[in-house]
Amino acid sequence: MASIYVAQPMLGSMGRGLGLDPGASGWLITAGQIGYLVGLIALVPLGDTMNRRTLIAAQLALTGAGMLATAAADTAWIAYGGLAVAGLFAVAV
Repeated sequence: MASIYVAQPMLGSMGRGLGLDPGASGWLITAGQIGYLVGLIALVPLGDTMNRRTLIAAQLALTGAGMLATAAADTAWIAYGGLAVAGLFAVAV
């Protein structure tokens, strides 16, 4: 869950580093929250049909991949995508 909000205290510096104006920096958090919403709708029901241990391990690995993509982002779109992926798979918790 923290992966969705980890960027919030650093929005100003992340936005400057990615070349975003202050108003567009808020979309970094929003991308993670939208990903989380989609994950709640699409991925949580898989827990009823799949092996939960495997599902949780895969989702946590993909959350980490999204966070790594965000950390390595040199453009805003990569950061938005990385946070959306991290939010999508953060439903493992």
